[in-house]
Amino acid sequence: MNKIFGILLIGLLLAAPVFGQALSVTRSIPAITQVNQLVPVTLMINLQNTDPSGLILTENIPANWAIQSVDDSCTINTENHFIKCALYGDSLKRPIQYTLKAPATAPAQGQLIIGEWKTITQSGSITGGALSIQTPLPSRDQNTVPPAQLTPIAAPDNTLLYVGVGALAIIILALTWLLINQKKSGPKIEPAKKPVPKK
Repeated sequence: MNKIFGILLIGLLLAAPVFGQALSVTRSIPAITQVNQLVPVTLMINLQNTDPSGLILTENIPANWAIQSVDDSCTINTENHFIKCALYGDSLKRPIQYTLKAPATAPAQGQLIIGEWKTITQSGSITGGALSIQTPLPSRDQNTVPPAQLTPIAAPDNTLLYVGVGALAIIILALTWLLINQKKSGPKIEPAKKPVPKK
């Protein structure tokens, strides 16, 4: 009995990695830099050693992003704004693509596509990619003001600076002249006064 239990335990341990490998679906979206831009979205299916007979993908698209086109394996539900793809055979082994159109006004923040995948025995979320319009910053060599509106910068007027330096030089010279003349004349010594006799 213990021998049978041990064999079953070893069999389960060896099979665990195979059972633990579930398939996954990832979404990739290129950089979106402007409003009304066409955006190709790619779904990559990773079977991870699984062999499902079929796979259903559902992508719920934010309402302000228009669905332009879908893969041959997919259909568009315009009323509820989602895409559904029914995949089997060779279509499980290739990327699935659809195209969205960015809204005319950039949303204040990124928006998510909510996606899921299902087989007969498994299900999960489609991961990756957010819809976000990233307006590029102007490069440093581009002028944001047209050349006709650029005001030429005049050379600085240094007249006031020259007047100030000249006045300072005159004050320094005058003080120096006063100090020199004061030293030449020396201190004045007054003659001693005779004491007045008391009466």
